[in-house]
Amino acid sequence: MGVVKGLGWLVALAFWCLLVGGRAEAVAGTPLAPVRESKAVLSHEAVEAAARERLVSELNEDGEGRRYEIVTVRQPKNMKVPAGEIALDAVAPSGIRYGLTVPVYVTVSVDGQPYRQLSCSFKVKVYDKVAVAARNLQPRRILQAKDVKLEERDVSLTAAHYLTDLEKVIGRELNRLVREGTIFTAGMVKNPVIMPSGTIVVIISRYNGIEIRAEGKAMQAGREGSVIKVQNTATRKVIDARVVDAVTVETIRNH
Repeated sequence: MGVVKGLGWLVALAFWCLLVGGRAEAVAGTPLAPVRESKAVLSHEAVEAAARERLVSELNEDGEGRRYEIVTVRQPKNMKVPAGEIALDAVAPSGIRYGLTVPVYVTVSVDGQPYRQLSCSFKVKVYDKVAVAARNLQPRRILQAKDVKLEERDVSLTAAHYLTDLEKVIGRELNRLVREGTIFTAGMVKNPVIMPSGTIVVIISRYNGIEIRAEGKAMQAGREGSVIKVQNTATRKVIDARVVDAVTVETIRNH
């Protein structure tokens, strides 16, 4: 009886092996009928690409000609969506703020119907060739060519009035202490004094196309373009005048 039971177990095992072997052969060798999936997977790469395309489009529309870099801060996860024609529409409602986090919202539509909105965020870095200090510089220094150089820098969070032309730096006077590598901005430099107080000057007045010249004396030191007090030598009258060059000023008409 024990032998019969043992043989029965072996027969059952052999039958099971034949059955499984037959199924495996069918799966491997017999083509299966195509099955339409009820869900599709939308990759985070596709969503991120749509969002980046929106940012690039806005940068182009704004006429951004500097080199820029779009850095991902947060990306969505892969998402299952109903099977069908998938479309992505991205918007950046806050616009682009260089160096700060920029949210972008991507609407996912399936067969023309909105399905879900995903969000991701980026930082847009922008680079430019700017004037930087080549060494530590002291206040009131008249800047020379050896003091400045051009370098490409990340200017995403730099003041809008950074300088890119060395001619707007060289020959001008420094307002404050500047460390090596600092980016120059318009507020750091000013025109040097070219008209010391007491200088004998030519005062030019223009009215209705007529130019009148008179002699005067600078009552204050003046820089090119600055307004100083000037005394007319003949009338002794003190007026406001704009410095044109080292010996010339032009009266300011009051409206």
